[in-house]
Amino acid sequence: MDLSVLLGSFSSLRPPQATYSYSSQKPFKCGFCGSHYKRGDVLRRHWKSCSARIHAGQTIPGPRIGGKERHACDVCARLKKSCDGGKPCLECATRRKDCTYLRLQESGGSPRNQHTPSPTLNKLQPEPINPIPDVALPTWDLGLQPYYPNHQTRLKARALRDGIQSDG
Repeated sequence: MDLSVLLGSFSSLRPPQATYSYSSQKPFKCGFCGSHYKRGDVLRRHWKSCSARIHAGQTIPGPRIGGKERHACDVCARLKKSCDGGKPCLECATRRKDCTYLRLQESGGSPRNQHTPSPTLNKLQPEPINPIPDVALPTWDLGLQPYYPNHQTRLKARALRDGIQSDG
């Protein structure tokens, strides 16, 4: 069988990431002299000897810091829980813990919703109990539900069924 038949519609045997290094694209541009490079590490190496940068007296730009911005409180970070950034956050309010952001103050980060109560915490506040049922409010019809009487009620029912009167 012919190899071209086995490959079908594949235009190249190289994986997509390998084709990038063979292309003519140079997306990394030196902001000092305008030179283009295929890779970021080559651009950083170029900055060390870039005459335009040296003549301008500019310093080499610092590395780009990746990763996610920190926003979790100390408790959520220690427990590796999702934190909503409130003061207190939902997790700390539920666990009745002091909600602090000391680790963020040390590193320069900030909580998402700084100095605001947790938006989900407001939903947990008990609603006032309405002693009089409102007929306009919809109710759930759960149908016939099983009833499991307590021990005293079962004894009374058995006594009534057997024709024995009990006082109580």
